[in-house]
Amino acid sequence: MSSIGADMRIGELARRSGMASTALRYYEKAGLLPEARRSSSGYRTYQPDAVPRLAFIRAAQAVGLSLAEIREVIGIRDAGAAPCAHVLQLIERHRAEVRSRIRELQRLERDLDHLATRGARRRSVGVRSRRRLQGHSVGCRPGSPDEAAASCRCIVAAGSVGFARVPASTNGLAPPPARAPATKKAKAV
Repeated sequence: MSSIGADMRIGELARRSGMASTALRYYEKAGLLPEARRSSSGYRTYQPDAVPRLAFIRAAQAVGLSLAEIREVIGIRDAGAAPCAHVLQLIERHRAEVRSRIRELQRLERDLDHLATRGARRRSVGVRSRRRLQGHSVGCRPGSPDEAAASCRCIVAAGSVGFARVPASTNGLAPPPARAPATKKAKAV
């Protein structure tokens, strides 16, 4: 075990940072950690400033920064400039992306609520009502979950959501067989 200010081997850096040694090797290869020096026996050795750098990498990942973005920030800092303005731009961009994603998920939730409501209403359609639909089933038929899933066809296309009618003769499993065209019999003269 090395002292606080001395170089450390990869196992000790992994222990201090709470990261796996494979992650450390990957970060080194990806340019997030400076290339490790090698001891006379060939072991990787890291300087003590690798620990706070790894803490920064972990914190940056936790707020959604990609490794490429983290590499940019580290590059700015390693060049001697303060990366604050760049970090703020990245954070604002990620916040806008998160807000957009939240709106998309809220739209999806509304669509799913709509589907669930329509499906529940259609499931309650009685047998007589089904017969009046001229051989078309609307919604899910009572029976096993597999039958219900097979007869219920949800359509989600271009942001619109609905149910498709499935011919009752198919039990929702396959398209109905094609009918042969009617042939006219020649009249005998």
